[in-house]
Amino acid sequence: MKTNFQTFLGLPLLLPAAAFAAEEPAAGVKPDLLYVSSELLERANPDYPGSALSRGEEGWVQMSFIVTKDGVVAESMVKDSSGNEAIEKAAIKALNKWKFKPATVGGEPVDSSETQAIMRFEIQGNGEGVSRSFVRKYREVMELIKSGNLAEAETKITDLRFAEKYNLYEDAWFWWLDTLYADAIGDKDRKRESVQKSLAMGDTNLPGDLFLQASQTAYIVNVENFSFKDALTYLDKLKASEKSREVESFDAVVGKLEEHAAELRAFIDGEQIIQVAGKIDDNSYWYHSLARHVFSIGEVQGKVEAVEIRCNFYQTRRYEFVADVEWNIPASWQDCSLFVRGDPATTFTLYELPPRETSSAE
Repeated sequence: MKTNFQTFLGLPLLLPAAAFAAEEPAAGVKPDLLYVSSELLERANPDYPGSALSRGEEGWVQMSFIVTKDGVVAESMVKDSSGNEAIEKAAIKALNKWKFKPATVGGEPVDSSETQAIMRFEIQGNGEGVSRSFVRKYREVMELIKSGNLAEAETKITDLRFAEKYNLYEDAWFWWLDTLYADAIGDKDRKRESVQKSLAMGDTNLPGDLFLQASQTAYIVNVENFSFKDALTYLDKLKASEKSREVESFDAVVGKLEEHAAELRAFIDGEQIIQVAGKIDDNSYWYHSLARHVFSIGEVQGKVEAVEIRCNFYQTRRYEFVADVEWNIPASWQDCSLFVRGDPATTFTLYELPPRETSSAE
């Protein structure tokens, strides 16, 4: 059964253009089984890739991993990055050397579930802000987009992406520019990926007004992609931004988003099926933040090998994939992320279902 979500998506937004730890027992968890999250004891610094260093290129890598009951890193993977493969490899190599005091339940060591970290690669003396050359090229692309000369705009965006100097400020501004270009050519997937990259470092490298605009864009494109949990997360981050709070339109934008978010939460709690299109990337997995605790996967084109559930309350489960089987995650596991593993370019449909009485994930 497919849901018709067009009416909900049509709600007017009227937007101007502009560590995880359980602090108290989760529902259904006995007090004597209190979960205490893992604690970092030893951090290994990455080696800066020579290729990026020689180009003056900075970058970032967002990673997901599990801390085992022995305090070591397992199942590390790149969730997102600024796009430099050498920097990604250096980050994962360093992460795998980190040592932790393991998480505990009732005082006993356990494997933790999804832990996240962002590694920043910055060059001392590289300076802050954007260069004059970057500003000039940025403005050229903006004019080309406005005039509808999209073929030349794409050429210049490619040139800008691989410019010799590329710091974290320029990275954030570049991905926002790519967001605008993706919007102009109607590429919704590229738009979503790019705006999320522009926001990866929060409001650190963006002015308040641009962070406000990028955040509302991220909210909207994630709603359109049926990634409801991510949409609500971007709204929460916007509300916490001191920079954006100083922008005159902040209250109006957040107010409209909050109105929409109330409808979105009601939809999540409702009975309609949430249908999400999935595609496994070149790293052999696809990631999704679940809005519900019941799901199934069908309409597979290619090969899916396994599904992995990583939840805030230390629980991690991995299953051999079976099409059209329902997984029901206990509510006590709190918010959960789903990793679908298989052959790159495999497509499928994820169905987030209303709550069921039974549980097949326990």
